[in-house]
Amino acid sequence: MGIRNRVASWVLDKLIALVPEVQPPADNPPLVWRFTITDYADGSPYLTRVHFPRIPILNIRPMVHKFHRPDGDRALHNHPWKWAASFILAGEYVEERLLPDESQLYGRPHAEARLVRWFNWLTDQDFHRVVELRGGVYSLFVSGPRAQEWGFMPEDGEPGEVVHWRTYIDRKRAELELPVARGEALDLIGLKFDIKRMKVGRLPYNGGLDPWGNEIAFGVYEAIEPDGAYRERILATIKGEVH
Repeated sequence: MGIRNRVASWVLDKLIALVPEVQPPADNPPLVWRFTITDYADGSPYLTRVHFPRIPILNIRPMVHKFHRPDGDRALHNHPWKWAASFILAGEYVEERLLPDESQLYGRPHAEARLVRWFNWLTDQDFHRVVELRGGVYSLFVSGPRAQEWGFMPEDGEPGEVVHWRTYIDRKRAELELPVARGEALDLIGLKFDIKRMKVGRLPYNGGLDPWGNEIAFGVYEAIEPDGAYRERILATIKGEVH
């Protein structure tokens, strides 16, 4: 990003650091406070939100968002407010936005990607997720009246199914438990411990033999390790049995 965005990011970071940090729920938070949402998988920072007082006469609440990372493997999500406007203060991001119902293919949510550079508008009927950050991304986020709870639209769910955010996160966390982890969830654990699922071996190529009966050509292949064996190697590493 350009020098203007780098300067804006630096200034915003300094201002955000001045705001007291509060872990909700809090009985008597200060008028202006911040907290950081962490990733369900590894506890790393996901989004820092600075809360300002709600303006009763307009029924709006301003917030400042600092994005630490994209939404990752989270499904498309909605927002709890009737409407929300996001003004980009620094950086830009790419979002996936759910297309109208008639464009959903095979009953699965179908989204289109678009670049958000200056402004974004969301209603309680919109589903989206941030898939790429470009530069340090900060926004002034103004929310209207609350209309519902946060929800996710899982790709493997029923057409139009929306899962409460807490239920969805609990499911994702459960998928990361080693006794039940499968597929991508298991790969995420392996990545944390620098363990690769792929094994490389050699396979005779067309059974080619030289005049003395020796195989003369080999092909290299990659085989995906079964979940069970992969999980055992991860467990052994965690226990310090493998280095």
